[in-house]
Amino acid sequence: MSNISSIIKSIQDIMRKDVGVDGDAQRIGQLVWMFFLKILDDQEEQLELTENNYTSPIPEPLRWRNWAADAEGITGDELSDFVNIKLFPTLKELSAEGKQSGRAVVVRNVFVDAYNYMKSGQLIRQVINKINEIDFNRSADKHTFGDIYEQILKDLQSAGNAGEFYTPRAVTQFMVDMANPQLGEMVLDPACGTGGFLSCTIKHLRQQTKTPKDWEALQKTINGVEKKSLPHLLCTTNMLLHGIEVPTNIKHDNMLSTPIKDHPWRKKVDLVLTNPPFGGTEEDGIENNFPSAYRTRETADLFLFLIVEMLKDKGRAAVVLPDGTLSGEGMKTRLKEKLLDECNLHTIVRLPNGVFNPYTSIKTNLLFFEKGTPTTEIWYYEHQYPKGYKSYSKTKPMRLEEFDTEKAWWNKREESDFAWRVSIETIKANDYNLDLKNPHRIDPSHREPKDLLGEYEAAIATLHQTQDILKDLLATALRHYDKGHELSDTNLILTQFRHLTQSEESVDRLRKLIIDLAVRGRFTKSSDIEWTSKTLGQIVTFEYGKGLPAKVRATNGVHPVYGSNGIVGHHAEALIYEPSIVVGRKGSAGALNIASQPFWPTDVTYYSTPPKYFDIRFYYYLLSTLGLDKLGKGIKPGLNRNEAYRISISYPPLAEQKRIVAKVDELMTLCDQLKAQITQTQTLNTHLMDSLIHHMTEAEDKSDIEKDAA
Repeated sequence: MSNISSIIKSIQDIMRKDVGVDGDAQRIGQLVWMFFLKILDDQEEQLELTENNYTSPIPEPLRWRNWAADAEGITGDELSDFVNIKLFPTLKELSAEGKQSGRAVVVRNVFVDAYNYMKSGQLIRQVINKINEIDFNRSADKHTFGDIYEQILKDLQSAGNAGEFYTPRAVTQFMVDMANPQLGEMVLDPACGTGGFLSCTIKHLRQQTKTPKDWEALQKTINGVEKKSLPHLLCTTNMLLHGIEVPTNIKHDNMLSTPIKDHPWRKKVDLVLTNPPFGGTEEDGIENNFPSAYRTRETADLFLFLIVEMLKDKGRAAVVLPDGTLSGEGMKTRLKEKLLDECNLHTIVRLPNGVFNPYTSIKTNLLFFEKGTPTTEIWYYEHQYPKGYKSYSKTKPMRLEEFDTEKAWWNKREESDFAWRVSIETIKANDYNLDLKNPHRIDPSHREPKDLLGEYEAAIATLHQTQDILKDLLATALRHYDKGHELSDTNLILTQFRHLTQSEESVDRLRKLIIDLAVRGRFTKSSDIEWTSKTLGQIVTFEYGKGLPAKVRATNGVHPVYGSNGIVGHHAEALIYEPSIVVGRKGSAGALNIASQPFWPTDVTYYSTPPKYFDIRFYYYLLSTLGLDKLGKGIKPGLNRNEAYRISISYPPLAEQKRIVAKVDELMTLCDQLKAQITQTQTLNTHLMDSLIHHMTEAEDKSDIEKDAA
């Protein structure tokens, strides 16, 4: 362990010297695509021994052994050019034909959104030489690296926007143990992140694997879908490490982007294990893939509806969901009614604060249910902190042993200080509110003020920590914001940053400032990167949807139609099949949309497809700062066409645009954390004040009683 651990540390130290790698998330992304190619090459070395005439889908000059294995091989600018000009473009377009088509698809999907952040060819060579010290065909090395890789994934908790993709391993293992997947079942994680649930499932199923046929069944059992590129790369590599030979069942896609009635997974899944993203919203129009009664842009709710629809009869699920889904009203009430009518929601394990720190402080729950029979009662179990803990942290993480009490209780259920059950009649009488407090727990207002004060002070400290991280990241950018701004204004923002970011509304305003700074290059701009200045009209044209001839016939179903209210329906033909920015010219569709799928623009729609030298999301952020998100009818009265096209804009090369987008993602995730922490401190503040009032009133009443008695 120590040798490989020191190799990883050496690699990370080398990467920190490279000016192109900015932050943990980029460092991990860089590290993993390189390890992916090394692991794949070692795997192919074994296949060449066991299969007759094995041929790699990767062109011979691009195989790891032919450009990376020689410690004295190419380096410097020659190596940088090879990686950027030959390796990446070829692997992104790898042909998926022939005997190894599945393996080719895996490689292509991994590299389609991967990026080489390192700029120094000498440092790339040093990293490669360190990676070559590990032999993935040696079982000891492979096992040890598996443990190290687990730590790398855990480090994502503090790696900006990537934090959302890691679920504490104690939680995933407990959920897998209780769900008890069986060999031959279709197991799916529809938002698989880095593959934590799937890797735990593989370990669980290995105990049932006795023959080559069993091993073949295990390969087909594991299925995952992830829409973002970094976690998809991490998950695919994770599956290779855990013995999935050709992980083509790890899809790079968005499960929510297909209409429910046409969904290929509908009523086909035996077991869903997942921690769907929560606390955020999906892109405009995605909710229109769902029945009108269940439309929302809250991702956790959309995934819960989808999970119920995907399960076959007797299929089961174990899902992480936030308190908001349990307590919400309106659409959330209808969603919970559907869940309880169509499934037996037999268990809810309520987790304490801090399980997902530092990514989010939102309280979460583990829901276990089975499709096919309605719920008659729900058992609740309130998970307890270990003795001496007031929260979890990096040095005090959640441990699997903590769930021993739940496991002992699971098959022999009795009510206790931490376990209780609620009938469906009570649930219905409370309008399907599932956010039910432990009846054996003291009401917050009756708790000791000093205990609540301790929790409040800890929450405030966490809030201040997030504010300070954001302030430090903003400091340099703000000081170079614009020559027209006085430095004293910037100093005022920085010195008063905590006071200026203590409400949810202020965080929303901060997001706009971040985007404005980002598209000006204030976060990542360096002196050696040349920005190009042009007018908007020299770059793109806003096309009007009316009267365009059909160009492409849909071959795999229907496509979204953009109208005055975002996506308003679907059409059997697709006019636009490049990723585009779309805006309705009237109604409520003034906000920009990103259309990443083929779509049909209606006659109330403008769309703009950026040229190849623009990253679609950088282009989106750029337009949002220009006032083009409220174009109005006929691009009036906001900006008329000529005015819009005369706007001067600057943009960096494509690689720099991707770095800027990554930085925005990181900062937006910190804003999400900050917003959740503000809510938590406000709640604790309320509880603390209620507790003080209760104890003061109680003391006064006691004094009055004593006087009366006297």
